[in-house]
Amino acid sequence: MAGPEATIEKYLCEQVEKVGGMTIKQQGTRGVPDRLVIFEGEHYHVEVKQPNGKLDAHQKRYLQKLREHGAEVIVLWNKNQVDGFVRSLQDDYELDWLWSVEHVGGVQ
Repeated sequence: MAGPEATIEKYLCEQVEKVGGMTIKQQGTRGVPDRLVIFEGEHYHVEVKQPNGKLDAHQKRYLQKLREHGAEVIVLWNKNQVDGFVRSLQDDYELDWLWSVEHVGGVQ
């Protein structure tokens, strides 16, 4: 891994594992989120972007499809957001405040 996005993704994996969760690299289908995070039986599809990064059209469509099927979809742009996500896992916070796809201008 190299670059800002990879650094954030690696940090996500480390932090989730520290609290007893696991991450699975998702790949093979265009638009699929970077990681599946599993914590205490719950599943979260997490897309990691570099700061100021943008979701492309394929990602937006795929994330919307996941949401339509009831999946938790999270988009994270920095380590502070990763920390907030991990805290929400541990403290059972609602995920509404997190940076999900609606917070990036919605899905077209």
